[in-house]
Amino acid sequence: MGGSSSTDTGRRITLETNMDGGVVKVSEDVLRRMFGGEDDAPRSQDADPARTQPFSRQTEQRWKMRMDELEEHYRERLREAEEKSSAFYKLTADQFEKAANEVEAKFMKQRYVPICENLQNEVAKCYADNPKQTLNCAQEVKAFNACIEEARMNILLKRTTEAAS
Repeated sequence: MGGSSSTDTGRRITLETNMDGGVVKVSEDVLRRMFGGEDDAPRSQDADPARTQPFSRQTEQRWKMRMDELEEHYRERLREAEEKSSAFYKLTADQFEKAANEVEAKFMKQRYVPICENLQNEVAKCYADNPKQTLNCAQEVKAFNACIEEARMNILLKRTTEAAS
């Protein structure tokens, strides 16, 4: 067993530790001072400082009350920290969603409608109906190419007009 002691203004504190079980024995007057009680016990200079008294029922109750107070205090602090964390998460999520919407509005909202979709479908159907006679679909292909060329010219004209503005 190891022991250490400290003297503060004439008070002597002795702790005994049991290396096997990790038990620390604290004297009754130290516990009274820890809990803010009066040190009414008469001090005897010739008393054995290593001698400790078992916990009294009153001391044990005070100890439990103090532990309950501390537990409640830290539960409250944990609840407050969780609330702050939740609020910070919501704020961050809102900011992320706002930024994502801005990016989407700038870059991803340009949806393209298929050009000449109906003529493209007619060409595909003609090829499916005439797998060995593709020249039979020349009219459909010619109409599809004309539609594509007209759409391409409209896009170029629109870009030229926007650039001039």
